[in-house]
Amino acid sequence: MSFIELYGFFTCYGFPSLIISVIVAAIMIVCDILFKEKISAAVKTYLPFVAGAAIYFIYDAIFVRRGVLITEDKLYAGLICGSAACGIFALYKKIKSGKIPAVSSGAALVIEGIIGDYVDPSSLSATAEVIDGILKDALPAEDSDEKHLTEKVFEILSANEKNEFRKDELLSVAALVVRTMKVFYLPDNR
Repeated sequence: MSFIELYGFFTCYGFPSLIISVIVAAIMIVCDILFKEKISAAVKTYLPFVAGAAIYFIYDAIFVRRGVLITEDKLYAGLICGSAACGIFALYKKIKSGKIPAVSSGAALVIEGIIGDYVDPSSLSATAEVIDGILKDALPAEDSDEKHLTEKVFEILSANEKNEFRKDELLSVAALVVRTMKVFYLPDNR
């Protein structure tokens, strides 16, 4: 996914989605500063998506629909807000560490935000680029198999993980990466 495609999402869903993404990224940054070692990697991985969906629901209930109705559109928008927050958070971490961000796409930056707690920092950018390359080519194909792609991403994560994580935890993160990128690369097939 390029930054132009991300811009397309924000054009479609409006300025509030960008604000929600920034709010979720700010929540992630505060949690990283205050609870760096106290929060498990799994919580840090899913926090932006849950927070993105929750804040989008609240926004929609107050400003748009004036009611609480869970719809696929709201879940999709919350997932994209959480994904964008992952990208913003990954960018923050790179700038904080003094590294100039060198990613070729917005999708790779989002992937970095998702897998950051699971992959060795020295190979994080390269791992995200490899995963993005695989998913970018495979997801638009008509015969793409989400389970097979999840297993491929799992293998890449296993080869580059920084700690020994449980297999089911890495599989869950791999599935999250595939599903998130599927939403980015195939927005009409939610």
